[in-house]
Amino acid sequence: MKIGFDAKRAFCNFRGLGNYSRNTIAALTRYRTDNEYYLFTPKISKEFQGLAYPNASVITPQSPFARALPTLWRTHGCLHDINSLNLDIFHGLSHELPIGIGNSKTKSVVTMHDLIFITHPQLYPLIDRKTYTLKYRLSCNVADRIIAISRQTKSDLINYWNIPEEKIDVVYQGCNPVFYEPATQQEKDEIIKKYNLPNEYLLHVGAIERRKNQELILQAMQYTEHDIPLVMVGKASNYLQSLQNSFPELFKTRVIILNNVTDKELRSIYASASIFIYPSLHEGFGIPILEALSCGVPVITTDNGCFREAGGSACQYIDPSDHNQLAEKISLLLSDSDLRKAYRNEGMEHIKQFSEEKIAQNLSKIYESIL
Repeated sequence: MKIGFDAKRAFCNFRGLGNYSRNTIAALTRYRTDNEYYLFTPKISKEFQGLAYPNASVITPQSPFARALPTLWRTHGCLHDINSLNLDIFHGLSHELPIGIGNSKTKSVVTMHDLIFITHPQLYPLIDRKTYTLKYRLSCNVADRIIAISRQTKSDLINYWNIPEEKIDVVYQGCNPVFYEPATQQEKDEIIKKYNLPNEYLLHVGAIERRKNQELILQAMQYTEHDIPLVMVGKASNYLQSLQNSFPELFKTRVIILNNVTDKELRSIYASASIFIYPSLHEGFGIPILEALSCGVPVITTDNGCFREAGGSACQYIDPSDHNQLAEKISLLLSDSDLRKAYRNEGMEHIKQFSEEKIAQNLSKIYESIL
């Protein structure tokens, strides 16, 4: 098969959509080497200039007009390249497909990550909600198949947009394979020294924004029996200032904020943590849960939405509005080393279902089914 991808996020995005795109492309190019792959991107950020995959060609705007208007090329102009390459499949990895692809010979697949802008509209400006609804719903309507990254996302597509259930396949995503490789003691010692981290700490990984609900962790820290610090790894927004204003003493003495760490460094940060806490209000899936479980860290996360799909029986679950419940879970895990070990072992078993090989196999079945 000749398969094209909307790979903009792979080459331009450091967060969840970028990770999904890179991990998906990596899985397919590694385990389905019988295909040809074409990665469409309007530009390549300097941080990803060296990003390459076996048996994959990168397609960028070539004409002066397309290079001057790369966004327009992504939404319209790249269709000319798709037709010229005579692709069998074009897969939009992040909610979108080129306009007009429904009238081409190329079959299309689109991955839908979430409908958070609909389920939690207060988190998004009105213009963003309208734009996302228009673009993403059109992609769902024209796509030959839709991939939802969780059963929760599939349910939202059916309930909010009346997408036919039989048109949607659930394919779980994985995490970067670097997290499956154990960090050595030397690597952990070096990271502790480099970032001046304490020997024991709670950990949260994710953008520091209201949806991620870091406030709950800070509230719970005031009620735990242990005077343990919190390390937060993620890009800050205005929400950070709000948290600092609400918890000035904690930020002075017990909160460490890190950003721009590499995946390999993050692996050691996970592996050195006592507990990973992820009380997000809503996600499409929750990749940091898989990363933490892969690194052998006990996880506390939210008991609704997609989080049990990501964590299975390997996590402790909480009401994301109950800081007392979170405080109790933190104290329980910190006080019981046998319980922490049991969750580590359960987590290592649980993550096997999210392997690259399984993801590549599931995606290939969907591609083959529409040809």
